[in-house]
Amino acid sequence: MNERTCVRGCTIPGEHTAQCLRDRVLSGAAECAGCLPVMARPGVLVCQQDWDRFIGGLEIVADLVAHLRTVIDPMKAAQYGERVSTSRVHAPAPLDLNAVDAADQITQLVIGQAEFHGDQTDYRGWRDHVPAGASAELAYMYVGSAAEYLIEHAQTILNGRFAADTINTILYGRGWTIHRATERWPRTQKPYIADAPCPNCGMKTVIATPPPIPGDPTQYQCRSCPWAHNTQDDAMTAYLEGEPA
Repeated sequence: MNERTCVRGCTIPGEHTAQCLRDRVLSGAAECAGCLPVMARPGVLVCQQDWDRFIGGLEIVADLVAHLRTVIDPMKAAQYGERVSTSRVHAPAPLDLNAVDAADQITQLVIGQAEFHGDQTDYRGWRDHVPAGASAELAYMYVGSAAEYLIEHAQTILNGRFAADTINTILYGRGWTIHRATERWPRTQKPYIADAPCPNCGMKTVIATPPPIPGDPTQYQCRSCPWAHNTQDDAMTAYLEGEPA
């Protein structure tokens, strides 16, 4: 049985250890959002949520960089299936310099982490500097290759001495990260009706809204009653998606 807790110190909201002082100091005024540690995913040193966000972010990062390139230059959108209207002629939109910075920082971040963890691919120094005028196609290829390496070696990387640092750098580091860029320039999937009826009212009117990043929880909201579900409860999610128990 796995008895290791998440190396990043993740805790369960609203759950407390027996030693928690929230009710025993300052006349009960102490605040604690939750201090019971989250168990690590079997085989690695981080929790399931960190694992899911790590893998999910890397799975979309090449498409994200390509998407940011379409934000920088909408005329490149057709290369990646983005919808571009050409029915009217407009003056060129100003460059979104934040998107430029985000694309470059995320590219350097992912390539840098891949090289740090042993990727021998020749990325031509992109870890330190993305060349001015670099094509979206080459950025997509390089970032995709680096992300694939990190996914393939995730079990080893997240069970080693740099597990916490790797998660912190890719998911929560300074500057632009995969998650911050996705929140700023989202590419959300369309909501759909869940397979199962609402567990509260029994009506088949539960709307599921997928997260912008795989690994984050899907949001469920019933249109017939106030019931909602947005936690990573695998049993409830499996029920709503019609998966066998």
